[in-house]
Amino acid sequence: MKPFAIIYPVVLFLNVYSGAYSADSNKQSIPSYTMRKNCESVVTIHAYRTKNGKINENIGTGFIASSHGFIITGSSIVSNSDSVIITFYDGVRKKAWKSFFNEHNKIAILYTNRKSLKPVSYSDYNGLPESRTAFILGNSLGIFPSLSMFTIHGFNRFKNMFMIEGLILPGNSGSPVFDHSGKLIGMVLGTFYNKEVNDIPFRKMGFAIYADQLEQLLNNFVRQMEKNRHWAGISVTNILNDSVNNGVIVIDTAPEGPVDKAGIAQGDTLIEFEGKQIHDTGHLAEMVQNSHKEKVVFTVKKGSMKITRIVRMEKLPWGKEEKK
Repeated sequence: MKPFAIIYPVVLFLNVYSGAYSADSNKQSIPSYTMRKNCESVVTIHAYRTKNGKINENIGTGFIASSHGFIITGSSIVSNSDSVIITFYDGVRKKAWKSFFNEHNKIAILYTNRKSLKPVSYSDYNGLPESRTAFILGNSLGIFPSLSMFTIHGFNRFKNMFMIEGLILPGNSGSPVFDHSGKLIGMVLGTFYNKEVNDIPFRKMGFAIYADQLEQLLNNFVRQMEKNRHWAGISVTNILNDSVNNGVIVIDTAPEGPVDKAGIAQGDTLIEFEGKQIHDTGHLAEMVQNSHKEKVVFTVKKGSMKITRIVRMEKLPWGKEEKK
């Protein structure tokens, strides 16, 4: 068990935490129990985007929502990214595909082909627990994993959301919120300042979406994907050359995935999708998501050659064993 940090928002200090215990030496303290129960279910999100010839990195947190490779995080972390890398608790790094966005609730669902993952446990509460203490497990200031303790406020302040009192540090967007039993009650979406919230004087507050909303979104998404074919198995990035207005560059393909089977490879430039010019990565993702065809046509530039490739779209391959 590697060491971790606990961050207290009021006193505000970092403490390398390697096993705090309560008065009963046979029982772990609540923070220690929460950490040990969930540390393998929390990941660091690295989202990369090319802009003005430079590669920018956005770092946040996510959590494993399914043993088959689905990870939930905040959409603000990955929405404009060209590629996403997931770092797991054991240090393993995997590419991830952006599979679903819900801009209304600011949620993103990612998919990675690592299997036998440990998902979080959802609470049984329809809303929030009676205890007003909550714990955020995430990537505070680049320290992963780190545990922050907060107080819950404003149960009905926002639709589908609740507020937490405390300092939400950089890197904690998308972090899971746990109750005293180590079960998921929500996910951090962001922060705001308010002069007075529920008679609390001016201080920084965070807001989180309820866990049951996250679970419902995931279940609806899985049911939809079981019926539809929207997975191309490709990672792309925008073209850095300012003189080129259209197209994206392939930076990776899923082995034996749809585009790999069609002969599209790393370094190729995708120019058109179904006869329509591809403006950037976000435009391509939108067109693929909105396409209801099983077979689609990409116009591809390989070196100086311009060719077309027919890609047979597939369902996300969850449930299949990861190839060694």
